Amino acid sequence: MGLIALLIALAVLYNEKIPAGLQRDAWYSDWYSSLTYLPRGLPRLLVGLALPVIGLDLLLRFVDGWVFGLVSLAVAVAVLLYSFGRGDVVDDITALADDAENEDMQGVYHRVEALSGQTGAPELDGVDDATLSGQVVNALSYRFMEHVFAVVFWFFVLGPAAALLYRLLWLSAQAKETDLVESTDQSTAEDTDMVASDDVGENPKDNASLARNWLYWAEWLPVRALGLILAVVGNFGSCVETWLESLVSTESSPSLLGAFVSTSFTPDSADADASVGSRLATQLRSLESLFFRCALAWLVFVAVVTVSF
Repeated sequence: MGLIALLIALAVLYNEKIPAGLQRDAWYSDWYSSLTYLPRGLPRLLVGLALPVIGLDLLLRFVDGWVFGLVSLAVAVAVLLYSFGRGDVVDDITALADDAENEDMQGVYHRVEALSGQTGAPELDGVDDATLSGQVVNALSYRFMEHVFAVVFWFFVLGPAAALLYRLLWLSAQAKETDLVESTDQSTAEDTDMVASDDVGENPKDNASLARNWLYWAEWLPVRALGLILAVVGNFGSCVETWLESLVSTESSPSLLGAFVSTSFTPDSADADASVGSRLATQLRSLESLFFRCALAWLVFVAVVTVSF
């Protein structure tokens, strides 16, 4: 049943747009805001994350077997669709490629800045072409991982509750100085509700910093699993060497994923005399194809394991 739920959710993700109503976070906002009686930091974050996940697990156990399992299937699909990342990775890649083809490198820079959350970064004049290209690869690689792969990974390993936990943890880790849980998709920002603290004297960074630490460990396995898949679908020799080094690395998830991607694929050939923007656009088109192959390879792996056991 889990494989069927995964196939349905991925079909919706890649062929249709996820209904906006399924990815609104007002319920998490209301729930988190009600926990102001708990001390900030570990107690509040732990309760805020744990109870929704436990509630989902109990719901799935309660409806198990109803209508030949169709009710639990519907719940699992809905949880997966909610847990997928906000916005659309393909749209992000297309927008970046269009800017690059139009030689709007400042536009590329600011899109990458928005994706990576690096507000206040230096202007493009201080960034060379190689650095910008690396930032693009890092930002999009992490975007794909958090948007799709990590959710599918934890769904397969521990079930729908784990997929939900990852998304709630990711949302909590995005809290800024105002302690808000915000959508990364600016076009839906008005529809994305916020998690705010009501404590006047509270340091809003406490919960977000703790959530980011937990998120790093929640992404440790998915990042390495994705790196191994990149080695299989790409340049195995170079990528697997980077992957082995990652087992003892403490680098951030975006940096590691960028290293995996950079060593795993060779962009489609471009004219040697082509402009920087044209070469970057060609690289981005290749990146989109690589991500699709990774998703397909993981889905095949999940299918084989599910059928075998």
